[in-house]
Amino acid sequence: MRFIFAAICCVVLLSCGTTQKVSDDFEDTLPPQWVQRYPIDPQYFIGIASAPITPGSAEHISKARDAALAEIAASITVQIVSESESHIREENQFFSHTFEERISSFAKQDLEGYELVDSWEGDHHYWVYYRLCRDLYRRQKEEKINIATRIATDLIHDADKERQKGNQRHALFYYFQAYNNIGDFIGYGLESTINEQEVFLENHIWGEIQNITGNLKIEFIPSKTVGMFLGGLLKPVEIKVRSDYLTGDSFKAVPGMPLAVYFLRGSGELSESIITGDDGTTNLSLTKINSPLSSQVIKVKPDPESIAGNMAKEEAVAEMISNISLPEARLEIDLRPVTVCLDYTERGEYNEIIKNSSRGTITSSLSRKGFEFTDDIHSCNYFLKLDANLRRGTVIQNIHTAFCDATVYFIDEENVELMSFSVRNISGADLSFIKAKQKAIENSVDKLVKQIKDELF
Repeated sequence: MRFIFAAICCVVLLSCGTTQKVSDDFEDTLPPQWVQRYPIDPQYFIGIASAPITPGSAEHISKARDAALAEIAASITVQIVSESESHIREENQFFSHTFEERISSFAKQDLEGYELVDSWEGDHHYWVYYRLCRDLYRRQKEEKINIATRIATDLIHDADKERQKGNQRHALFYYFQAYNNIGDFIGYGLESTINEQEVFLENHIWGEIQNITGNLKIEFIPSKTVGMFLGGLLKPVEIKVRSDYLTGDSFKAVPGMPLAVYFLRGSGELSESIITGDDGTTNLSLTKINSPLSSQVIKVKPDPESIAGNMAKEEAVAEMISNISLPEARLEIDLRPVTVCLDYTERGEYNEIIKNSSRGTITSSLSRKGFEFTDDIHSCNYFLKLDANLRRGTVIQNIHTAFCDATVYFIDEENVELMSFSVRNISGADLSFIKAKQKAIENSVDKLVKQIKDELF
């Protein structure tokens, strides 16, 4: 009986143990409470997310984490936008349309101090639960804002000193630096004391930059000139920059001001970024006019991107620069007539083929682009010389082929080569070699004219 009782007890004990183990395993497979019901805790920003499990990889862990942290960042964005709404509408006069995007981007990049509360892996998804203490985030943010405000205020004082000395370029540089330092907090309504007055930093900086640029005066001297196709200007042109900022009605020279110069109409080789000298002037550097258009226009304006340097790539500064109103000046260039004589390299028996197959295409195509063609070599100022080599190809089923290598040279009155265009191995096919060669030269000229148009227009 004792043996039987002991055996029964063992069976009972084993049975309880097995039941308990099955129960524990069952509990482990159930999702935790935070998965089933989103927790609410006013002391924390909470991020809960999941990702499909990738067998043999930990990629799902990083995906779930990133999604959870993005959720925390989104909550932070909502809070900041809500807190700053009055500043956006009433005080932040500029760039408010991108404020929420900027805050969201900053919140994602600047998260720190968050903690992993729990994780759970189901049959198909991996879950994570992160949180960030609101008070900790607030203290961190306030510390960063205080540092950014202090640095920006010091830079504004440096800018004011340069401005008083009449050094607009250095003043603008310091203002850009100040704005860049508060770039992550545009729209927060950051305040500071400048010249014993409480100001909103971003509006103050913007206003001072506009005051400087708005009082600049730029002019070409002369404002109209004459140029040569494939050459430069017949007379030098000067650019002068002056300012009446802080001087009343009198204009003073602006030294060291970077300028952006470019063609509005036409094209050519010019220095796209130049700087004024001590007297506020600089010469326009235009080494070659590439377009034969009879009337061309060059525009010049201050170059804030050059002043800002690497800061011009930062989002806040780039957006500010794109919205600055800048003075400008325009130079009108009347091009000396482009009168052209056609010339050909002597190729013996092929001369007539080359001339007859090319002349019409060249003259009709380029006349519409401003070229004037003449047969009088004494009245033209350019020579367009065509050098073409023709060679026979094969004959297949009575179809003859020929090939052409051709080059067009632009030559001036002094026999100086200005530019050239070339094609090689252009084929033509017809019922005879003569006609095939005609096709080859026609196809070559078509391609040469296209090159010329692509380059010059």
